[in-house]
Amino acid sequence: MVSARTDKEEGDLRNGTLFGVYGNVLKKFEFDDAIQDVQTTKDSDIWVSYFDENMDSGLRCYDNDGVQTFDYVDFVMQTGRKVPFISDCYALNVTSKDTNIYYYSDFPLVTLNKTGYKIIRNVPIKGSHAFAILNDLVMFSHGYDHRAVVYLYSLRDKKKKKFQTVNQS
Repeated sequence: MVSARTDKEEGDLRNGTLFGVYGNVLKKFEFDDAIQDVQTTKDSDIWVSYFDENMDSGLRCYDNDGVQTFDYVDFVMQTGRKVPFISDCYALNVTSKDTNIYYYSDFPLVTLNKTGYKIIRNVPIKGSHAFAILNDLVMFSHGYDHRAVVYLYSLRDKKKKKFQTVNQS
């Protein structure tokens, strides 16, 4: 369980807790402030994305002991700034092979993996807070413009289709 905010005034910066199957606390972690999303892999990598009140990283990975193993700012610097910095990580999608992020302000779709990275620029959906990827298709939740829609975007054809959702209550 993770709290998006740390309690700096109380002096406790540990905002992540791993519970056992019976509800007992196994470990406590310090993931920093302004957490947007948390996802894990089957290898117990813990990927944490941050919203705009955390300007230190935007994305980090931790091992199952809470030790940081990846920092996005360091990664950007290692690429010679070929990858854009994250101002606010809107959406995160983690698999065992890839970590995919979509972020403000230009909203690229960036895939990170052990062999490198891939940037998809000019994604026509702006402001989505969730996405799923299957092969060359990406399903985005609504963007800034429409609340009751989802978009299917083809990475190959660079085309999007809009679908109305039902039961918005």
